[in-house]
Amino acid sequence: MKIRKARIIWLFVAVVIVAAFGIPALVGDNSKSFTGEQREFARYALSESRNQGNPIQGSLELRRRVAWIKELTPADTGYNNVTDTVQQCAGVVIGGDETIIPMSKPYQARVTGYTFFGIPFTQRQILCNGSSWYIY
Repeated sequence: MKIRKARIIWLFVAVVIVAAFGIPALVGDNSKSFTGEQREFARYALSESRNQGNPIQGSLELRRRVAWIKELTPADTGYNNVTDTVQQCAGVVIGGDETIIPMSKPYQARVTGYTFFGIPFTQRQILCNGSSWYIY
C-alpha cells in the first residue's frame, strides 16, 4: 500500500514538472504571423525584450511572444511629421550581430513574457528606437 501511494505521489510530481515547463514550450514567439518589415520588427522586439528588465525577472520568463504590432503615427510619437518619425526609427539592431534593419515606418509592439505553466508574467511595449516600458 505504501509503495502504491509513493508511486502516485511521484507520478503527480512528474506531471506537475512536465506541465510547468512543457506548456510554456508550446507558446510560440508569433513572429512568423507578421510579414515583411513587421516580421523584422517582431524579431527586434523579441530581442529587445530579452535585454531589458532585471535578471531575476528574466530568469522567470520561460517564453516571450509578440502579441501585436502597430504602425505609429506622428501623434503617437510626439514628432511633427512622418519624416521626423521615420528618421527616429531609421533602423533597428537585431541580436548581438549588430545588423541594422532599415525601417520605412515606425512601429510599436507588445511582447508578453510567460512563466511556469504558460501563465502571462510580464508585458512590455517596445518602440522602434529601443525605448520600452512595462505593463504589469
